[in-house]
Order: sequence, then structure tokens, then C-alpha cells
Amino acid sequence: MRSKTETPYVLMVRRLEKLCDSAYSDFFKGKFETLSEYQQERNKVVEKIAFDPGVSIITNDKAMNFYKKIYPEDKSKCGKLIHAIYAKKEFGIGPHGFQRGEIEQLAIDEFYSWICGEDYIENLLEISKLTLTIDVPPKLHHYIEEARCCYALQNYLAACALSRTVLEAFSLHLCDLLEKKI
Repeated sequence: MRSKTETPYVLMVRRLEKLCDSAYSDFFKGKFETLSEYQQERNKVVEKIAFDPGVSIITNDKAMNFYKKIYPEDKSKCGKLIHAIYAKKEFGIGPHGFQRGEIEQLAIDEFYSWICGEDYIENLLEISKLTLTIDVPPKLHHYIEEARCCYALQNYLAACALSRTVLEAFSLHLCDLLEKKI
């Protein structure tokens, strides 16, 4: 059983769950504003939890269960209503509950705030392409390119971890080649 400590995430999710109950019953009474409010608050909660650095801890079972209903796809009763209402493509709401404009704004806030396309290309050019005179196993090509992309995106720790994997796999490949020659 999880601790009963109410973290900020727990409080946000529990408030959203109450708003979902209200919005659902209000919808069938002809009060549609609460459903719109739910969608906006749901997106704020998902954005806060999904984009906070590190691990997000939700220490309350009820809050965790509701969070699992609303993320990554909103399968709550309000989410199902919203999906039914906005099922037409022209509304531009995806299964994640965000509109196209909101996704674009999140990209600006979360991605372009620390890197842009020009930086990415310059970093790819800086790291250059690995060229060898011997063949390597096909699976290493993917790891090498992934490490290169991580470097270009300034995810240096990921680039180092993948580089270590590449070195280990390539060393094992070389040992296999030497063993076959002996």
C-alpha cells in the first residue's frame, strides 16, 4: 500500500478527478462549460507531470488509478465524452487530448527552449559520421546513429551510455572475429 502523503501531484490529480465527476454530470444537464474546464485542467495536469524533470511520484492509489485513466490517452468518462464530441478530424484533438495548437506551443516551450533545428544540424556535423575500414554488425549501425542523434540533441549522458554499449558490442564482435581466425 502506498503512503498517504499527499504530494502536489496527488492533489492535482484528485482535484481533476472531482472536476471530471462534476463535468460528466453537468454535461447531461446541458452545462457544457465544465467539460471544457475539465479538458483544460486535464491538459495542465498531464503537461505538469509529463514534462517535470525526473520521476513523478503519485503516492495515492486512487490518484494513481485516475492518472492512468487520463494519460497517455484520456479514457476517463469525460475523456470518452470529449473524444466522441471531437472525433471529427477538423477539430484537431488527438487521442492524447491536446489540440494541434497546444502541441505546437508545448514544442516551443519544451523542445525549442533548449535546442533548435540549426543547433541540431550543427551538432550532427560536429560529431560527424563514423567511418570504418571494416564491417560491423548491422545492429551496431542503429546504436551508433542513435548515439550520434543523442549527442546532437545535447543528451550527452545518453550518448555516452550508447557509446559504451557500442564499444562493448564491437569488442565482442572483434573477439568473435579473432576466435574464428584462430
